[in-house]
Amino acid sequence: MPQDPKSETVLSSHELALGYREVKDPSIYVKFKVRGAEESFLVWTTTPWTLISNVALCVGTEIDYVRVAHVESGEVLILAKSRLQVLLDKNEEGASLWQVRGELKGGELEGLEYEPLFTYIRPEKKVLVCHGWLFCLHRGWHRYCPYCSGLWC
Repeated sequence: MPQDPKSETVLSSHELALGYREVKDPSIYVKFKVRGAEESFLVWTTTPWTLISNVALCVGTEIDYVRVAHVESGEVLILAKSRLQVLLDKNEEGASLWQVRGELKGGELEGLEYEPLFTYIRPEKKVLVCHGWLFCLHRGWHRYCPYCSGLWC
């Protein structure tokens, strides 16, 4: 069975028909507001068209995450420490406008709830433990996480 060499997930017939060539895939960062807190998870996805069906965010238990605050707006985000470079806001001197307020392991995020992106869909929105990804979106009809080598999130 053909597999993606990086994620080791099975390729669909559609992906195979595309052939192996460099393509640009859409990707976006999305903020998921933490329920009952003035902070959001910053999540990157290459499948923005599936956001409507999102039912959970998965985190790696041993991955380092950070809570950062914007020095001007006060906005607070939680993201993987290894992804801090995506926060590009800088002041006139070139220093980052984001300050790290704390570090935590992914396991500490388990069970937190977040507000739905679309209010007309009401599945439970929780953070689940995943097997080693930064944040991954869990969609209800997909029983397996594509980045967890087929294991349950």
